[in-house]
Amino acid sequence: MFVQYMMLMGIFEGFWDILIELSKEDGVEGNLSQPNGIRRGSFIHKNIGKEIVNKEAWMYKIHDDKDSFYFLANKRTIHIEKNKGKSEVYGVAYPKEDIGLFEKEIVTESND
Repeated sequence: MFVQYMMLMGIFEGFWDILIELSKEDGVEGNLSQPNGIRRGSFIHKNIGKEIVNKEAWMYKIHDDKDSFYFLANKRTIHIEKNKGKSEVYGVAYPKEDIGLFEKEIVTESND
């Protein structure tokens, strides 16, 4: 049921363009490889301005060197110290191309 909820929420937020777009220029650190299937994970980024302006958005589009993928957050924490900040985001990454996503094992855990 969680996977179905996640996919429906991703479709809804994607349709309304309610998402935060990030790239390495935003100081994104973590597993940025595009997943083959649904994967739990986390990442950190330093562009807290995008977090504050888009505080209603829980969907991220993360651009890596070659392509992009989507990440649906279920928890995020913003740390601000001395005019600098970072945001820790936890949730589920899923591939840009989701055709056939439910035909094989869909949840994998990262060994981070």
